[in-house]
Amino acid sequence: DCSVPPGGGDCAVPLPVPQRGNGIHLWSSLHNTVTHNTVHHTRDGVYFSHSNHTYAAHNTIHDVRYGLHYMYSDDNTFEHNRFFDNESGSALMYSTRIAVRHNVFRDNRSQRGYGLLLQTVSKSRFAHNRMIQNGTGVYLENSTRNTFADNVVASNYRGIRVTGSSMENQFGRNVIRGNLNTATVSGARATNAWHVDGRGNYWGPRGLLDLNADGVSELPHRTVDLFGERREDFPYVDLLAGSPGLSLLADALARVPGTGIPTITDEHPLVAPPSPPEEEGATGLGSLFTLGIVLLTVGAVALRRRVV
Repeated sequence: DCSVPPGGGDCAVPLPVPQRGNGIHLWSSLHNTVTHNTVHHTRDGVYFSHSNHTYAAHNTIHDVRYGLHYMYSDDNTFEHNRFFDNESGSALMYSTRIAVRHNVFRDNRSQRGYGLLLQTVSKSRFAHNRMIQNGTGVYLENSTRNTFADNVVASNYRGIRVTGSSMENQFGRNVIRGNLNTATVSGARATNAWHVDGRGNYWGPRGLLDLNADGVSELPHRTVDLFGERREDFPYVDLLAGSPGLSLLADALARVPGTGIPTITDEHPLVAPPSPPEEEGATGLGSLFTLGIVLLTVGAVALRRRVV
Protein backbone atom coordinates (compact mmCIF):
# COMPACT_ATOMS: atom_id res chain seq x y z
CA ASP A 1 0.00 0.00 0.00
CA CYS A 2 2.84 2.41 -0.67
CA SER A 3 2.53 5.52 -2.78
CA VAL A 4 5.13 7.20 -4.99
CA PRO A 5 5.16 11.01 -5.21
CA PRO A 6 4.04 12.41 -8.61
CA GLY A 7 7.56 13.63 -9.32
CA GLY A 8 9.07 10.23 -8.57
CA GLY A 9 11.17 9.14 -5.64
CA ASP A 10 10.95 6.62 -2.84
CA CYS A 11 7.83 4.69 -2.00
CA ALA A 12 6.15 6.09 1.12
CA VAL A 13 4.24 3.66 3.34
CA PRO A 14 1.83 5.30 5.83
CA LEU A 15 2.45 4.00 9.33
CA PRO A 16 -0.42 2.90 11.58
CA VAL A 17 -0.97 5.36 14.41
CA PRO A 18 0.52 3.10 17.17
CA GLN A 19 3.79 2.81 15.20
CA ARG A 20 4.29 6.55 14.82
CA GLY A 21 6.36 8.65 17.16
CA ASN A 22 4.97 11.30 19.48
CA GLY A 23 4.90 14.91 18.39
CA ILE A 24 6.51 16.26 21.59
CA HIS A 25 7.93 13.71 24.03
CA LEU A 26 9.32 14.58 27.46
CA TRP A 27 10.75 11.94 29.78
CA SER A 28 12.34 12.58 33.16
CA SER A 29 12.57 16.32 32.49
CA LEU A 30 12.13 19.37 34.71
CA HIS A 31 11.14 23.02 34.19
CA ASN A 32 10.30 22.85 30.49
CA THR A 33 8.32 25.41 28.48
CA VAL A 34 6.32 24.11 25.48
CA THR A 35 4.45 26.85 23.61
CA HIS A 36 3.01 27.82 20.19
CA ASN A 37 3.43 24.43 18.50
CA THR A 38 1.14 22.73 15.99
CA VAL A 39 1.19 18.92 16.06
CA HIS A 40 -0.82 16.55 13.88
CA HIS A 41 -0.75 13.01 12.42
CA THR A 42 1.61 11.62 15.08
CA ARG A 43 0.91 8.98 17.72
CA ASP A 44 0.32 11.30 20.69
CA GLY A 45 0.48 15.06 20.37
CA VAL A 46 2.26 15.81 23.66
CA TYR A 47 3.52 12.99 25.87
CA PHE A 48 4.91 13.64 29.35
CA SER A 49 6.35 10.96 31.62
CA HIS A 50 8.10 11.65 34.94
CA SER A 51 8.37 15.31 33.95
CA ASN A 52 7.54 17.94 36.55
CA HIS A 53 7.18 21.74 36.66
CA THR A 54 6.40 22.10 32.95
CA TYR A 55 4.42 24.92 31.35
CA ALA A 56 2.57 24.20 28.07
CA ALA A 57 0.49 26.90 26.38
CA HIS A 58 -0.94 28.03 23.03
CA ASN A 59 -0.39 24.67 21.33
CA THR A 60 -2.73 23.19 18.69
CA ILE A 61 -3.01 19.39 18.52
CA HIS A 62 -5.22 17.53 16.06
CA ASP A 63 -5.51 14.20 14.20
CA VAL A 64 -3.50 12.16 16.72
CA ARG A 65 -4.31 9.39 19.20
CA TYR A 66 -4.18 11.33 22.50
CA GLY A 67 -3.81 15.07 22.20
CA LEU A 68 -2.29 15.24 25.69
CA HIS A 69 -0.92 12.01 27.20
CA TYR A 70 0.45 12.45 30.64
CA MET A 71 1.85 10.01 33.24
CA TYR A 72 3.64 10.28 36.59
CA SER A 73 4.18 14.02 36.24
CA ASP A 74 3.35 16.58 38.92
CA ASP A 75 3.05 20.36 39.38
CA ASN A 76 2.50 21.20 35.70
CA THR A 77 0.35 23.85 34.01
CA PHE A 78 -1.53 23.65 30.68
CA GLU A 79 -3.43 26.65 29.38
CA HIS A 80 -4.81 28.11 26.14
CA ASN A 81 -4.24 24.89 24.17
CA ARG A 82 -6.59 23.38 21.55
CA PHE A 83 -7.15 19.64 21.15
CA PHE A 84 -9.56 18.62 18.40
CA ASP A 85 -10.31 15.79 15.94
CA ASN A 86 -8.24 13.29 17.93
CA GLU A 87 -9.11 9.77 19.04
CA SER A 88 -9.12 11.29 22.52
CA GLY A 89 -8.43 14.82 23.69
CA SER A 90 -6.41 13.86 26.75
CA ALA A 91 -5.37 11.05 29.06
CA LEU A 92 -4.00 12.35 32.38
CA MET A 93 -2.72 9.54 34.60
CA TYR A 94 -1.01 8.98 37.95
CA SER A 95 -0.23 12.63 38.62
CA THR A 96 -1.00 15.34 41.14
CA ARG A 97 -1.28 19.14 41.39
CA ILE A 98 -1.98 19.87 37.73
CA ALA A 99 -3.47 23.18 36.58
CA VAL A 100 -5.52 22.86 33.36
CA ARG A 101 -7.24 26.08 32.32
CA HIS A 102 -8.58 27.93 29.28
CA ASN A 103 -8.16 24.90 26.99
CA VAL A 104 -10.52 23.61 24.30
CA PHE A 105 -11.20 19.87 23.87
CA ARG A 106 -13.47 19.51 20.86
CA ASP A 107 -14.66 16.84 18.41
CA ASN A 108 -12.73 13.93 19.94
CA ARG A 109 -15.27 11.30 18.95
CA SER A 110 -13.77 7.81 18.76
CA GLN A 111 -15.18 4.94 20.82
CA ARG A 112 -13.15 6.34 23.72
CA GLY A 113 -13.23 9.93 22.60
CA TYR A 114 -12.76 11.80 25.87
CA GLY A 115 -12.33 15.50 26.32
CA LEU A 116 -10.71 15.24 29.75
CA LEU A 117 -9.82 11.77 31.05
CA LEU A 118 -8.43 11.50 34.58
CA GLN A 119 -6.99 8.23 35.85
CA THR A 120 -5.53 8.40 39.38
CA VAL A 121 -5.17 12.18 39.36
CA SER A 122 -5.41 14.16 42.61
CA LYS A 123 -5.34 17.70 44.00
CA SER A 124 -5.62 19.29 40.55
CA ARG A 125 -7.69 22.19 39.25
CA PHE A 126 -9.54 22.36 35.93
CA ALA A 127 -10.98 25.79 35.19
CA HIS A 128 -12.37 27.73 32.20
CA ASN A 129 -12.00 24.78 29.82
CA ARG A 130 -14.45 23.89 27.05
CA MET A 131 -15.30 20.21 26.46
CA ILE A 132 -17.57 20.22 23.41
CA GLN A 133 -18.79 17.51 21.02
CA ASN A 134 -16.67 14.67 22.43
CA GLY A 135 -17.63 11.10 23.15
CA THR A 136 -17.40 11.90 26.88
CA GLY A 137 -16.75 15.42 28.14
CA VAL A 138 -15.15 14.59 31.52
CA TYR A 139 -14.23 11.12 32.81
CA LEU A 140 -12.92 10.45 36.34
CA GLU A 141 -11.57 7.12 37.56
CA ASN A 142 -9.77 6.64 40.87
CA SER A 143 -9.26 10.40 41.05
CA THR A 144 -9.66 12.41 44.25
CA ARG A 145 -9.73 15.98 45.57
CA ASN A 146 -9.87 17.66 42.18
CA THR A 147 -11.79 20.86 41.46
CA PHE A 148 -13.73 21.63 38.27
CA ALA A 149 -14.88 25.24 38.08
CA ASP A 150 -16.16 27.57 35.35
CA ASN A 151 -15.93 24.95 32.60
CA VAL A 152 -18.34 24.31 29.72
CA VAL A 153 -19.36 20.68 29.18
CA ALA A 154 -21.79 20.76 26.26
CA SER A 155 -23.00 18.80 23.21
CA ASN A 156 -21.09 15.65 24.15
CA TYR A 157 -22.50 12.15 23.81
CA ARG A 158 -21.96 11.78 27.57
CA GLY A 159 -21.32 14.88 29.64
CA ILE A 160 -19.69 13.51 32.81
CA ARG A 161 -18.70 10.02 33.93
CA VAL A 162 -17.65 9.56 37.57
CA THR A 163 -16.72 6.09 38.83
CA GLY A 164 -17.10 4.77 42.37
CA SER A 165 -13.35 5.02 42.96
CA SER A 166 -13.36 8.82 42.52
CA MET A 167 -13.98 10.74 45.75
CA GLU A 168 -13.95 14.24 47.24
CA ASN A 169 -14.05 16.03 43.89
CA GLN A 170 -15.81 19.40 43.54
CA PHE A 171 -17.84 20.68 40.59
CA GLY A 172 -19.02 24.29 40.74
CA ARG A 173 -19.99 27.14 38.40
CA ASN A 174 -19.81 24.86 35.37
CA VAL A 175 -22.22 24.91 32.43
CA ILE A 176 -23.37 21.33 31.82
CA ARG A 177 -25.93 21.40 29.03
CA GLY A 178 -27.02 19.81 25.78
CA ASN A 179 -25.31 16.45 26.32
CA LEU A 180 -27.16 13.39 25.03
CA ASN A 181 -26.46 11.73 28.40
CA THR A 182 -25.93 14.34 31.08
CA ALA A 183 -24.03 12.11 33.49
CA THR A 184 -23.15 8.50 34.22
CA VAL A 185 -22.77 8.13 37.97
CA SER A 186 -23.67 4.53 38.80
CA GLY A 187 -21.64 3.58 41.87
CA ALA A 188 -20.30 7.11 42.37
CA ARG A 189 -19.58 8.13 45.95
CA ALA A 190 -21.60 10.73 47.81
CA THR A 191 -18.34 12.42 48.85
CA ASN A 192 -18.22 14.28 45.52
CA ALA A 193 -19.64 17.81 45.87
CA TRP A 194 -21.63 19.52 43.14
CA HIS A 195 -20.91 23.05 44.30
CA VAL A 196 -17.90 25.25 45.10
CA ASP A 197 -18.33 27.78 47.91
CA GLY A 198 -22.09 27.39 47.85
CA ARG A 199 -22.50 27.90 44.10
CA GLY A 200 -23.51 24.91 42.02
CA ASN A 201 -23.66 24.40 38.27
CA TYR A 202 -25.93 25.55 35.47
CA TRP A 203 -27.90 22.59 34.09
CA GLY A 204 -30.57 24.54 32.22
CA PRO A 205 -33.50 26.81 33.09
CA ARG A 206 -36.12 24.23 34.07
CA GLY A 207 -37.39 23.80 37.62
CA LEU A 208 -35.47 26.71 39.16
CA LEU A 209 -36.65 29.23 41.75
CA ASP A 210 -34.57 32.21 42.87
CA LEU A 211 -36.53 34.12 45.50
CA ASN A 212 -33.69 36.27 46.83
CA ALA A 213 -32.17 37.02 43.40
CA ASP A 214 -28.68 35.81 44.35
CA GLY A 215 -28.33 33.71 41.19
CA VAL A 216 -28.70 30.42 43.06
CA SER A 217 -31.91 28.41 43.04
CA GLU A 218 -33.56 27.48 46.32
CA LEU A 219 -34.68 24.20 44.72
CA PRO A 220 -32.08 21.45 44.13
CA HIS A 221 -31.38 20.04 40.69
CA ARG A 222 -31.28 16.28 40.22
CA THR A 223 -29.80 14.43 37.24
CA VAL A 224 -30.94 10.82 36.98
CA ASP A 225 -28.78 8.08 35.44
CA LEU A 226 -31.54 5.80 34.17
CA PHE A 227 -29.35 3.15 32.55
CA GLY A 228 -26.69 2.89 35.27
CA GLU A 229 -24.77 -0.40 35.18
CA ARG A 230 -26.97 -1.69 32.36
CA ARG A 231 -24.61 -0.02 29.92
CA GLU A 232 -21.87 -2.50 30.88
CA ASP A 233 -24.08 -5.54 30.27
CA PHE A 234 -25.97 -4.21 27.25
CA PRO A 235 -24.23 -1.24 25.59
CA TYR A 236 -26.90 -0.94 22.90
CA VAL A 237 -29.29 0.40 25.54
CA ASP A 238 -27.67 3.78 24.87
CA LEU A 239 -29.48 3.85 21.53
CA LEU A 240 -32.54 4.88 23.53
CA ALA A 241 -30.80 7.89 25.04
CA GLY A 242 -32.52 11.17 24.30
CA SER A 243 -35.79 9.56 23.27
CA PRO A 244 -38.93 11.49 24.32
CA GLY A 245 -40.21 8.69 26.56
CA LEU A 246 -36.98 8.32 28.53
CA SER A 247 -36.54 12.08 28.76
CA LEU A 248 -40.01 12.38 30.26
CA LEU A 249 -39.33 9.52 32.68
CA ALA A 250 -36.00 10.99 33.78
CA ASP A 251 -37.62 14.39 34.28
CA ALA A 252 -40.33 12.85 36.46
CA LEU A 253 -37.91 10.75 38.55
CA ALA A 254 -35.65 13.77 39.09
CA ARG A 255 -38.48 15.34 41.09
CA VAL A 256 -38.82 12.35 43.42
CA PRO A 257 -35.86 11.91 45.81
CA GLY A 258 -34.96 8.51 47.20
CA THR A 259 -35.91 6.37 44.17
CA GLY A 260 -32.76 4.24 44.42
CA ILE A 261 -31.73 5.22 40.90
CA PRO A 262 -28.19 6.70 40.58
CA THR A 263 -28.64 10.46 40.85
CA ILE A 264 -26.58 13.64 41.02
CA THR A 265 -28.05 16.20 43.42
CA ASP A 266 -26.88 19.76 43.03
CA GLU A 267 -28.21 21.58 46.11
CA HIS A 268 -27.25 25.02 44.78
CA PRO A 269 -27.87 25.08 41.00
CA LEU A 270 -27.33 28.33 39.14
CA VAL A 271 -30.31 30.02 37.49
CA ALA A 272 -28.16 31.39 34.63
CA PRO A 273 -24.80 30.51 33.06
CA PRO A 274 -21.92 32.24 34.86
CA SER A 275 -20.22 35.01 32.90
CA PRO A 276 -16.66 34.34 31.72
CA PRO A 277 -14.12 36.15 33.95
CA GLU A 278 -12.72 38.13 31.03
CA GLU A 279 -16.18 39.58 30.46
CA GLU A 280 -16.88 40.46 34.06
CA GLY A 281 -14.74 43.60 33.99
CA ALA A 282 -16.32 44.78 30.76
CA THR A 283 -19.79 44.13 32.15
CA GLY A 284 -19.02 46.09 35.29
CA LEU A 285 -17.67 49.05 33.31
CA GLY A 286 -20.72 48.96 31.06
CA SER A 287 -23.01 49.02 34.09
CA LEU A 288 -21.16 51.96 35.61
CA PHE A 289 -21.29 53.82 32.30
CA THR A 290 -25.03 53.22 32.01
CA LEU A 291 -25.57 54.35 35.61
CA GLY A 292 -23.58 57.51 34.92
CA ILE A 293 -25.69 58.34 31.87
CA VAL A 294 -28.90 57.83 33.86
CA LEU A 295 -27.69 60.10 36.69
CA LEU A 296 -26.63 62.81 34.26
CA THR A 297 -30.00 62.66 32.50
CA VAL A 298 -31.92 62.87 35.78
CA GLY A 299 -29.74 65.76 36.92
CA ALA A 300 -30.24 67.65 33.64
CA VAL A 301 -34.03 67.22 33.85
CA ALA A 302 -34.12 68.41 37.50
CA LEU A 303 -31.94 71.44 36.69
CA ARG A 304 -34.13 72.39 33.74
CA ARG A 305 -37.27 72.25 35.85
CA ARG A 306 -35.67 74.40 38.54
CA VAL A 307 -34.59 77.01 35.99
CA VAL A 308 -38.06 77.08 34.43
